Amino acid sequence: MAHPIDIPEILALILESAAPRPDYVEHCPPQHAILRERTRKLYRFALVSRSWNTVATPLLWEILPHHLPLLKLLPEDAWSMTPTSVLASFYDPEAANAFFNLPMLELFTLNRSLKQEDWRRIHRLSRYVKLMRYDGGLCAPSALSSMASSPPTDVLLPNLERLQVTTETASTTSFLPFLLSPSIWDLQLRVQCEDMPNLLAITAHCPRLTHLLVSLPLIHSLDIDAAQELGLKIIQIRSKHLTHLSLLIAGLDEAGMFVSVLGYSPSLTSLRLFLSFPVTRPPYEQLALTRAPQPLFVNLRTLHVNMMRPAFAQALIKSWGGPRPIESLSITLTRFDTVDDMASLIETIATHCSPSTLIHLHALAGVSPDWPPVPWPFSYLRPLSEHRRLETVRIGETKGATQFSDADYGELARWWPELVQLNVPNLTGWSCTLAALFHFADNCPRLQKLNLKLNALEIPYFGGKKFSGNSALREIDINDGRIILPLDVADCLSGAFPHLSKLRYRYEEEWDFWMTKTKR
Repeated sequence: MAHPIDIPEILALILESAAPRPDYVEHCPPQHAILRERTRKLYRFALVSRSWNTVATPLLWEILPHHLPLLKLLPEDAWSMTPTSVLASFYDPEAANAFFNLPMLELFTLNRSLKQEDWRRIHRLSRYVKLMRYDGGLCAPSALSSMASSPPTDVLLPNLERLQVTTETASTTSFLPFLLSPSIWDLQLRVQCEDMPNLLAITAHCPRLTHLLVSLPLIHSLDIDAAQELGLKIIQIRSKHLTHLSLLIAGLDEAGMFVSVLGYSPSLTSLRLFLSFPVTRPPYEQLALTRAPQPLFVNLRTLHVNMMRPAFAQALIKSWGGPRPIESLSITLTRFDTVDDMASLIETIATHCSPSTLIHLHALAGVSPDWPPVPWPFSYLRPLSEHRRLETVRIGETKGATQFSDADYGELARWWPELVQLNVPNLTGWSCTLAALFHFADNCPRLQKLNLKLNALEIPYFGGKKFSGNSALREIDINDGRIILPLDVADCLSGAFPHLSKLRYRYEEEWDFWMTKTKR
């Protein structure tokens, strides 16, 4: 009589539960520790019996840290590992070599030309691969050109879903088209050289592509023509399903032109931009956005940008033409020159992000070392008072100087009852009292992390009022202030926030800040 565990489908569910797949994180590879533990368990399962091996083998081949395990399935006389003194700087030897047997000082080399029957040896297991990292630096250039001259006639990885590509030279991309598959929906291209990849040719093999990452850290400069051409190639990608786009470009002379071209993509819902703006450019690079003949990014839901000037960020948001159902907006800014810059940007965010959808808001600017941060009043936040679905708010300057009273914090807590994290940096501004904290205990039961500047000079009297004890607050980050009767303050906080487990007091930061100013 057969037991349920003898049924392959049931056994597969058991093994998947015992060795679960890593959670998907957009544009991030699975963590080494999680993969190591999963592979260790699956190896043990594969050794139990032949039937268990049959079920465990496809699971073992689902995720490949690099492409060499596949190439090593070729006949033994066709390949060898050749010693080399070159080690790519982006390897993580401790994480990768210890577990994945990633060769540090060896390159995959072909000893002879390949035939179609050689490739058939790979197909037996390659059909199981769903996620793979392709690193051209692991193969000798001659091996890549040789494989490209005699490629497999059939799709090598017919069920591949996610491919992460790292290239060092133009030659390392020669074999890439033969690794592509119509089933790919997540493609990541990290180009470690100055050669621009042919995006249209690459993505033509992936009609179901929804997530694309392109990283060009060594492209020193893209002029207006090159920027426009790159933007056009991206929006002309064959896949009509492209919804998530992440771009890292080190040298971009015409960011306004480039971003405005991207804005005509009708399918983008998520955009992540990591652009390096030239410091010598005049402050008019956003004109291409302000002069767009039609609203841009019509279906955008998520926008994350890095190290952007406030004027450019404001022009980008205004280019939408009106409110958008934005769910997550994250803007890391250079710095505000005046308080008006901050007020204008916050108002633009409030008027162009629908109050019914915005959940995550990150708009933090750096501070110039030559002058103190901009003091800003609570009224600057009032345009966001209708955005009641906000859960994460990080806004202001990294070394800010807010002018918020206890009553202001109370009003803020009533605006955003769904808050989970609030970070309004306040290094040199006004201090609040314990009364401000208790506004959050009353109005924000989901709040877990809070940042403020606190003066706990006395324990407030609430007339016998008792807090519900439902507050989820776990962490308070205090920039500065004075605390008298610390034990009484601790008892007071424990009563209002029963889950509080971390309290950080950073008084030395303000002292260091002003000492630095004095020495100038």
